[in-house]
Amino acid sequence: MLPLTIQQRDLPSLHETNAKVITYLLQERNRGYYTVAHAGRRLSETEFLGQLRDKKIRVLIDADAYILEMSNEDLIKWWMDIGTQPQAAMYFSADNRA
Repeated sequence: MLPLTIQQRDLPSLHETNAKVITYLLQERNRGYYTVAHAGRRLSETEFLGQLRDKKIRVLIDADAYILEMSNEDLIKWWMDIGTQPQAAMYFSADNRA
């Protein structure tokens, strides 16, 4: 807990940030979703990544929410090798180092 005397002071240059984020999220391109299953079964990690590639999705953010059977390093190697043409990749190793 913080002392009651601590106050939040937003930078004036960031006041419109919340509205910008909402605007970006509500764009037409962000209104779809894809089911990560085929014929009633869950796709494997490699099938899922291949589906992202086929849909020309070039940015992947996995906060340990879906890709569980691969290490972060293996995921990055696979993602960079399947032809998504990423310019960079960042992951956390098993010891939580970037």
